[in-house]
Formats: sequence, structure tokens, C-alpha cells
Amino acid sequence: MDDKQFFIIIRKTFSALEHCIDQWNIKHDLVIDINTEANVFEIEFENLKKIILNSQPPMHELWMASELGAYHFSYDLEKNSWQDTRGNGSFEDIFFRDSVRLSGIDFVIESLNIY
Repeated sequence: MDDKQFFIIIRKTFSALEHCIDQWNIKHDLVIDINTEANVFEIEFENLKKIILNSQPPMHELWMASELGAYHFSYDLEKNSWQDTRGNGSFEDIFFRDSVRLSGIDFVIESLNIY
């Protein structure tokens, strides 16, 4: 993957996450805050717990951190998805699982439609 592809996929990922969180706010009558600055996408749930995503252009990775742990994802062109570099699964699965655990809300889980 080259830099151009990486930045396109990161933009699509962050856009899909923003849309997903907007839908959660509407469907569950919530105020989940999103803060973006440069390559950081921060999600703060109503209980003040956070998920922080950070794009890492030099390594073409997406990093995710919360009190539940930290993950590094690389984009698998064959699977068309972000995959954990330590074999823990896809970004979507880990993000949704941790969002439910951190927020305490059983969100309606749908595909992020990044791809």
C-alpha cells in the first residue's frame, strides 16, 4: 500500500466511524462526543470513558487505545479490512466490542461500510 491509498482508507474509516456514532446518538438518545485533530480521532462516551484512534502514516497503521487495551491494525488488501497486527481480529469487531464494554450500552452493531 502506498501513502495515497493509506490516507484514502483512513479518511473512509474515520468518516464511517463518525456516521456510526451519529447513528448511535440518534437511536439511543445519547451524546457521544467526537473530537478530531490531525491524525487523532477521539470518542468520548457519556460516562467519560474514551476510545482514541490514531493513524500512523509512517507504518501505514491504525492504532486504537482505551482502558481495555491497545491495538495496532494494518490494512489487509485481500480481506479489505483493518486487521490486528497481533492476530486478535478485525478493527470492526474489536471497536464494536470495546464500545459496548466501555459505554455499558448494547449498541445496534452494523458494518461500518468502510470498504
